[in-house]
Parts: sequence; C-alpha cells; structure tokens
Amino acid sequence: MTRDHRLSSIVIGMERILAVKVNADILTTAINKAIGAWSLEGKVVGMTSDQGSNIKKSLREQEDRLGAHWIPCTSHLLQGCVNKAWAKIPAFAVIAKKCTWISHLFNGNSTARAVIKQHWTAHKHGALSVRRVAIPIASSDIPASSNLSTNGDAVPPSASLTVWTTMFFFVSANVTRWNSKLHLVERVYSYRAVLEATSQELLLKRDVPSEERKKFREFRNQLLSVEELNVLGEIIELLRPAAELTHCIGRSGYSTISQVYRKVYSLLPPVATLQNEVAQTMYMKLQAQIEAAWPRDDISDGMLLSMYFNPGCTGDELWDRVNAHQVSEHAAEDAAEAAEATKAAVKAAETTAQSVEQDPARDQSSSLDLLPAQLPYKRTRPAPTNRLRAETLVYRAIIQRQLDLAIEKRKSDLADNTFNPIGDASEEAVLRPAQ
Repeated sequence: MTRDHRLSSIVIGMERILAVKVNADILTTAINKAIGAWSLEGKVVGMTSDQGSNIKKSLREQEDRLGAHWIPCTSHLLQGCVNKAWAKIPAFAVIAKKCTWISHLFNGNSTARAVIKQHWTAHKHGALSVRRVAIPIASSDIPASSNLSTNGDAVPPSASLTVWTTMFFFVSANVTRWNSKLHLVERVYSYRAVLEATSQELLLKRDVPSEERKKFREFRNQLLSVEELNVLGEIIELLRPAAELTHCIGRSGYSTISQVYRKVYSLLPPVATLQNEVAQTMYMKLQAQIEAAWPRDDISDGMLLSMYFNPGCTGDELWDRVNAHQVSEHAAEDAAEAAEATKAAVKAAETTAQSVEQDPARDQSSSLDLLPAQLPYKRTRPAPTNRLRAETLVYRAIIQRQLDLAIEKRKSDLADNTFNPIGDASEEAVLRPAQ
C-alpha cells in the first residue's frame, strides 16, 4: 500500500531452487529464508499461490506460524474448473481439435497466411493478430541489392543474422491459460466466413508443392459443420464471462478478494438459455466445479474477513450458511470442555467416596449423581455460521493486538527498570501476567 492508499505490487526478491523434485519442505525453507532476510516476521498478512500441491501444502502449514491466511489464486482455480468442465466431452474435444489444426495451418504456412489476410481485409475484420518474430538467416541469403549493414559496416559473407519482422498469426491455445483455447475457438467461430472463402481459394492453388495441396484439401475437412458451429456458439457464450472474470480479478489497482464469491457464482447464464445438449452438459460440469472450488460452507478465513469488511457483501445469503471451520472449532472446544467436566466429576466422585468411607452413615446414593455418565455436558452456542466465523476472527485479532501491546509495554518497562514487581525474576515470568 502506497502513501496515497494505492495498491502496489513489488517483487522484493527471488530464490532459485535447484532441487530435482521440489517438495513442500524445500519451499518452506525458501520462504522462511526470504522472510528472515527481509525481516518480515509478524508482517505477513496474506499468502496466495497457484494450485500446485507442494506450494499449497507449504503455505497451509505455515498459516498459524506466520499469522497469515492462505488464499488460492482465483485465476488458477478458475482455469482448473474450466479445464475439468470441458474435459471428457467428446463433441467439444472434436471441435477444439479442429480449431487447433486450423491454427497450426496458418501459423506454419505462409501461403495460407497470405490468402487469409486478403479475405480478412475483404470481410472488413481489420488486421489479423500480428506477432513480432525473430528469423535467423545467413548473410549469403541476403540479396546484394538490400544494402544491409551493421553499424555502417558491410555484413561479412560468413555472418549469420537474426532479422526481426512482423508476421500474421492465427491465435494458438496455451495449455497454461484456459482462455487462450476459448480465444482460439471464438476466432474460428467469428470468422467462419473468412475461413470458408480462404479454403475455397486454397483448393485452387496449383503453384504450390504437393504436400501443401494435401494440407489445403485436409483444411476443407477441418472446417466446422453447421451443427458444430451451433454448439460452439453456445459454449462461447457460456464461457465468455469466465474469461472476462480472469482479466477483471487480476487487476492490481484495487483488491478483488472480497468480490470473488459474488462473481464466480454469477458467472453462468440461466441454463434455460442453452439449447444443445453439449452446452448443457458443460454447464452442469462447470457449475459443479465452481461449487467444489469455492464451497460456501468452507470459505478460507482470509477471504471471509475481506468479505466481512466489504459493505457490498452485507446482504449476501452465504452469511447464514454453516461454516466448516467454526463447526470443527466448536466440536474441539466441546470435546475439551466435556473432558474437563468428566475429569472434575470423577474427582468429585472420588472425594465423595472417600467421605463415605470415613462416615459410613452417609447416604451413598448421593455420590451416584456425580458420575460422568450422569453429567452430560453441552454448552449452548450460537449457530456456527460464516458470520459467526468472521466475527470470531475479528475478536481474536483485537484480543491478540491488545496482548501484543501489553507484552511490548512490559518489555519496555522491564528494560527501563521502571516496573519489575518480582525483583530479579526472568523476563518470561514478568511477561506471564500479560498473557
């Protein structure tokens, strides 16, 4: 946070890990090293990471020690949801494979790129995607008329150069970014007329090698059918909000943690708007993945606190839902208190039994009332909702802050010799009353 209250993202250090297999212990060591090197003890308020099992385990294990909450990266989590949703849907797999084939054709064939560029302009779609690429060439391949030189000197005949130029590319899918596949199929869908016209012209090409003519004939087979285009159109409309959220949630101008739940649960359009079975299947899969990734009864503490302090989240229905963390804490506290009550009851029963032995005339029936089985313990608690969980976390933070201030005050008094009620006792003994 800057002085004018703006969020700022700064890389303060990097740790190179040379291990062949990076497990959670290795990552924990690296994280602790960085925290120590930058004196960040007690200053870490939040942690985030992708969905790698090693980094997740490392950060989750350090939450209590660092006093910081781990929050999963929304973009990575959403990517996993979409990838799992469209996996194992045969009809979509066929469509995506065709789109990838088309992408490879135009990215790897200059003749196809030249033809599609003409039709692209003719259909008034603007310019194709342009990428600046480096092409290594030998100086012997450079025409003498080019007058190419480096720093004013002629290029030696044996030299090799890297020439930067612009080429037209068809967008390709990237396995680490799910929305790149969406952009690919979206472009194939949007410019289907351009692809149709390009295919017809490429089939007429006779001044190209036979291998290229074979590819151009195959291109005709890879064009999407009318039925496939109808399916793809609905899938694009289904997934476009998720792509927009991927960009929105990653902005660094403001914190978006408190908005994640509201946005992911408003991603999907009404299922009634989907007409074909493939899109409906993907809808149900994506809905199930979202509910599993962002359970409304198991919200991470860091995210829950962010939502609690956002006035816009006040009316959300999830506040009255049961919180799994609070349920676990209540169960643990009830078990501990019940054990203490049982222990006290047993002790009381033993004391009563000893009294009876000393006074045989005393009625022994009264001692039976103190047996553990006849002393059920159940403290009345408020419902373990998300709201109670958030308020519990706030109160704990306040109490911890007061405790920290009290300890600092006692340390200061001890250092100044202005307060030491028990003489030369250890610092630990002096600080114990504050705790």
